[in-house]
Amino acid sequence: MQKLVREKEDAVRQLSEAKMLHENQLNSVIQERDVYKKKCWIAQSDKIRSEDKLSSITKLYKASEREVERLKKEVAQQRKYLRDFKEKVGKEGKKEEKARDLVRFKEYDSLRHAPTMADRVEKGITALGTIAGQSNSRFFYRHICDSLNKHQLQKFKFSAYEGFQMYHDLNFTRNQFAGLKKWLKNFDMYDPLPSLRRIKEIEEIVGSKEFFTVTQKKVSNGNGGEKTVTAAYLNNLQQAVNDRVQQLFDSEKLLFDESTKDGIWVTILGDKGGEEVKLCLAIGNTSTPNSANNLLPLGIYNDDESAEKVMEFLGPVVEQLNQLTDVQVKIGEELVKIPVQQFLVGDMKFNYEMIGHQGAAAACSCLYCYCPGRQKISNYKRGEKCMLRTETGYFLNSLKSGTARKSVKEGSSFIFKLVPLKRIVPSSLHIVMGLAQTYGFNIIKQLADSQDAAEPTPLPKSSQKLKREGKEGLEESERLVKDCDLHITSMECVKKSYENIILKTINDSGLEEGECASKMCVFRDSAMDTASFFTASTVKCNGCHLTHHSVCSGMWTVDEIEQTQRPGSFVQCFDCLRFSPTKVFESSSKLVEYLKLERIKRFDKSETIRKNLRSG
Repeated sequence: MQKLVREKEDAVRQLSEAKMLHENQLNSVIQERDVYKKKCWIAQSDKIRSEDKLSSITKLYKASEREVERLKKEVAQQRKYLRDFKEKVGKEGKKEEKARDLVRFKEYDSLRHAPTMADRVEKGITALGTIAGQSNSRFFYRHICDSLNKHQLQKFKFSAYEGFQMYHDLNFTRNQFAGLKKWLKNFDMYDPLPSLRRIKEIEEIVGSKEFFTVTQKKVSNGNGGEKTVTAAYLNNLQQAVNDRVQQLFDSEKLLFDESTKDGIWVTILGDKGGEEVKLCLAIGNTSTPNSANNLLPLGIYNDDESAEKVMEFLGPVVEQLNQLTDVQVKIGEELVKIPVQQFLVGDMKFNYEMIGHQGAAAACSCLYCYCPGRQKISNYKRGEKCMLRTETGYFLNSLKSGTARKSVKEGSSFIFKLVPLKRIVPSSLHIVMGLAQTYGFNIIKQLADSQDAAEPTPLPKSSQKLKREGKEGLEESERLVKDCDLHITSMECVKKSYENIILKTINDSGLEEGECASKMCVFRDSAMDTASFFTASTVKCNGCHLTHHSVCSGMWTVDEIEQTQRPGSFVQCFDCLRFSPTKVFESSSKLVEYLKLERIKRFDKSETIRKNLRSG
């Protein structure tokens, strides 16, 4: 019985396994069927696309066959046209050649009759026009000139070396040469000059790279464009000074006196002439220190005369100057070190820039003392005490802000570190010219005027008085013109500050917080550093009761400034008047235009007084 049960269970299990196997096989067959169906569908789709593509290709092929037939016909027509045109041109050319053979011209250089020469020239121009194929060709005649120059029949262009010689003989700068070529191009004229690149290549060949370094840099020209600044500076200053002093010693021209004692005096000279700023070194221990033989060129560049530009383009040679403490001279078989004292000499603008002073238009214009304003030498009082500037004072003032800097540029310093303030000397030529004009030529002119008077007798006192009053009136009118110039310059600074406020490009001047409550304070912008017409005086607004600068409250004229100083004056700031920066900018622009017109009137009045004084 148990055996039958086991056999039954085995049979059931085998039946179950057979059933599962059958189901698996059935599922596999179903999957294979689905895959096959999908492949059949894809194949059917590919077949349809292939048939469509074949149909399109067949149509395109038939269209191309038709296009080929059309092009064959067109080519045949063009060939026939060209063959006919060639035959026509050949016949016409033979006729013209036969006509030319009949004309025999006499040599042009042998002609002496001007109308005949002019007629021959006209025929040549007519022939050239015929060859050009148009009445006014842009390139044909220029190419004729190039060809004549190339075949040496007529010289039209400078060679590269000729252009190089002309460039340096006329002391051209890069900008001047490029400007000349630009003018020729603008007027559509023939350019006989070689390119600037060819001149530079020759300069590379003949120029010395051992002694000088030449650099070029693209900088802004201030008008939204760019310009190229070329700079050259001495490579080894110490060696150059050693060699020059050695030459003076060997030729027995090196002098020592009570001033120099046992040292070498060298003077740094700087000036801007034309477009270039030149820097050189003069050796003072000679009888002729200003001789070209005793001047050592240090550097040159064609840009603005400012401390920033000097450091940017001549920085390496300035650093060498700041390390020049002695020179070595061979005396016998021994090398002797001689100490060096450096001086700085230049015009006032150059000296101002090199030490960080704001210039002659600043409130404290003197670079040696703190006296305010500019005084004539005739007003100088001997023995009058004044506070002198020092190197330390310059440094400390440069760290301050606003008017506390005493006309020293913010963050500035002495460019030449080994030149103290007492060895900075204005140009002697400028000093002598000023003294000679004031105390020499002016007096001689007055004597000559009195000698040239029409009356044989001396002028009566009344005439002398009128003449003196006329001179005083002339001086007063000239002073008014200068004051107007100063007012215009300062208002331009105010206008520029408001423009920077609108554009949000203020260059922070370091003004202390709380000095002015105005939201549009112009003294926060460094553009006001040179606005010497305006001071940092303050007023109290009757609206908000806050303290503002007079300028920041619209006190832009002398009358307005004086009015604020009167008792009981009424002042309202721009914030209380609800003036926007744009409106204030427009007001400042209008005042600048008015001042320019006023300046013209004052100048005309001054010239009228001058003419009346001369005629009288």
